[in-house]
Amino acid sequence: MSAELRELMMPGARFRSRIGVVEDRTSALRIDDQPVRFGPGGIDEVVFHVRTNEGEAEGSVADIASSGELSRIALALKKVASVGREGTVLVFDELDAGVGADLGEMLARKLSSLAERFQIVCITHLPQVAAAARRHLVVAKTTEKSRTYVHVHDVSDRVRVEEIARMLGGKVGSQKRLALAEEMLHIQRGKTPHVRP
Repeated sequence: MSAELRELMMPGARFRSRIGVVEDRTSALRIDDQPVRFGPGGIDEVVFHVRTNEGEAEGSVADIASSGELSRIALALKKVASVGREGTVLVFDELDAGVGADLGEMLARKLSSLAERFQIVCITHLPQVAAAARRHLVVAKTTEKSRTYVHVHDVSDRVRVEEIARMLGGKVGSQKRLALAEEMLHIQRGKTPHVRP
């Protein structure tokens, strides 16, 4: 995990798993004469600890990590946990939450690398990540008669260029944003190997 986090632009990161038990004075189960909580998942309490920057304190992921760091930790965890399970589907829901645009290219590269062994479904707001996808679906919500409906449609060709231009900023793509969207897609087409349909 620490090596994966370093690759995700967290050079001073250290990751550890702490496994312990929780004391429960009402429990009949005892370990070393200590009453411990148990349930359907067993007795172990697993807490992920992280140091996100060199020289900073280590603590639980919940206490230490920012939203952008949480996104990168989630990506690293899914990659590490999926080793040996190639061909499965990995779902990333807004992996880019709290991540600046400067990390978009790095996330796109990591996801493309994973896509060589896994089917990736990624909900994203970063144009760099969207441009790296082999298939691009747009999700939109509408409200009709006080009800909300979700619509999903596949985009390709010119509509995809326009969607990535929109993601770059604004509802209507300027000529410069459209040109940048075309360039991003052109670059990604040259990089992404064809693994499976």
